[in-house]
Amino acid sequence: EDLAVKQLCKHFSLSASPKKLEALALAWKYNAFNMCCGSTKGLKMFPTAALLSHSCEPNCEWDLDADGQFALQVKEGHKIAQGEEATISYLSSEELQGTLLQRRERLSSGWMFFCECCRCKPTSESSMPRCSRNEHCHDMGVVMCDAEEELYPGLITFCDNCRSDDLHGRHGYFFHCFNCDQDLCPECAQDQPKNSAET
Repeated sequence: EDLAVKQLCKHFSLSASPKKLEALALAWKYNAFNMCCGSTKGLKMFPTAALLSHSCEPNCEWDLDADGQFALQVKEGHKIAQGEEATISYLSSEELQGTLLQRRERLSSGWMFFCECCRCKPTSESSMPRCSRNEHCHDMGVVMCDAEEELYPGLITFCDNCRSDDLHGRHGYFFHCFNCDQDLCPECAQDQPKNSAET
């Protein structure tokens, strides 16, 4: 348990357990929407809207209606086929203009997931770099820095290619071979060969 969460529960005499409070705070953080009203910024929760998935090429967009409620609409020029998932962007319109690496970095650090939407992974080719250290290794895995424990407790993780250090602290994600322990930063992984997806 997080010591700060325990202290909050104690200080405010909260009846929720520290574990429950931490889970609620994380659910709020990763499912609320950024709101701006003049110079005031904050988060607002729309429970139904929080179920919508992200895409860097969304088929829907959202805004607030006159009552301040979440209003979803199909993007102009798009049609949603029966059974197709409605998607929105968790990123701002400016962030959507960023490179693949910039978008994935923002999504992994802000929402703790590695984006493989139709824009980020437009083909059936794997998004995972192939480990180059050992011919018996296959695709590397993604390590989400804020969601997972450190791979090497007490040690700094560095990129085995460019030697960039503190991958856990400097990035939202990096790549790791769980067979031979090779680690790559997002930039170096982008240049690695990829395995074709199995059919």
